[in-house]
Amino acid sequence: MPRHRILPALLALAILAPPLFAQAGCDSTRSPWVFLRNCFASALPQGDTTALARGLQQAVTNLRSPYSLNPALAELAEVTRTRRLIGAMNLNFVTVQQGYTQGLALAYDWKKDLARTKHKQGSAHGGFHTGFEARGLLATSADSNPEDFNEAALHSSFFYARGGAATPAIMRAHLRGIADSAAAYRPSEAYLSSPQYYNLMAGLWDSLSTQFYFTAGPEARFESNQGGDRTQMAYGLRFGLDLKAWNPHRRLAKLNVFDWPAALIRLATGADSSWRPSGGAIPTVSVLLHNVIPGTNAERDSVLNLDPFSRLSVEVRYRTKLTSVAEGPVWLSAEWRRHNEISPDDAIVSAGLHQHSRLQLRVETPGGFVLSWATGNLPLSESSDDRFGLGFQFKYR
Repeated sequence: MPRHRILPALLALAILAPPLFAQAGCDSTRSPWVFLRNCFASALPQGDTTALARGLQQAVTNLRSPYSLNPALAELAEVTRTRRLIGAMNLNFVTVQQGYTQGLALAYDWKKDLARTKHKQGSAHGGFHTGFEARGLLATSADSNPEDFNEAALHSSFFYARGGAATPAIMRAHLRGIADSAAAYRPSEAYLSSPQYYNLMAGLWDSLSTQFYFTAGPEARFESNQGGDRTQMAYGLRFGLDLKAWNPHRRLAKLNVFDWPAALIRLATGADSSWRPSGGAIPTVSVLLHNVIPGTNAERDSVLNLDPFSRLSVEVRYRTKLTSVAEGPVWLSAEWRRHNEISPDDAIVSAGLHQHSRLQLRVETPGGFVLSWATGNLPLSESSDDRFGLGFQFKYR
């Protein structure tokens, strides 16, 4: 690969390194993180929304250029052959506003499968899975990080799933129908917007059964703030449940009250021709039972209690299509996390360290723009005020 193409790929790695925060011109595309920081610098202190949006639009335009982040990361995967090694990584470059304070931040969510064995019988399958995941928020200044909580977990679990898939005979019948009806269209792409195609796909969708997915197993987790001066280890068990009513005509899909507001928006914007809650948007639930060993922990040290403690956590995640635009679907996602210490000491309760909860809503457009709102706090993170984020995302797959 030519040197001028390898160089920007290597520069993309530097987005997490402090030296990159050196000053650079707003028209620089060689250092994307610095480019974003300086483009927004004049707008942030005054909260100039117009300048902020204009700077974001300019940043996204430049970051699609040959010397910028998205193609650079893609090239880096090909040069180093690390695509399969890295796994799935979602990077969100955002400006975060909390009260009257704004700043730039990088939210990351990384998942990597280490081992998976499975056995399938009919529409049911199960097996064992081992994986690694890390997530958190890195701000240009650790002191101003509104969600100063990063976590990395290694987990192994048994999983079992049943339903969802149609029988092979039904699948073959649908595929034959698609092939036969598509042959009459020229060009063939016109078939994808034809009534015949929609009828056949609706029939295939209606043939799917309700899917049940369960997972359980041990995990070890390391939690810290951005500066690393507050840390703790957690180990224990993790349970997960996912239920999906893929057939929109089933009662379970219609009773998905979590999707009723989004269904009304889809109907009002013409994305759906009728009010139709999505059974595929039933929230997933995870329950975690941990024994936590505090390390350097300023909050618990302030009440002279660094003893290990037990913690029960619940995580609920939801994702649905909000509407459709010319470029594709607009997605709405929500996440609610709750951490409760089991039988906490009175001093811990008085200091408000026995429970933490956080709710986040995100809207993602086809072009990668992300608008988010969050409230509450996470362990090790002191902030609990409302905060807004505006930025764009890059999915490294």
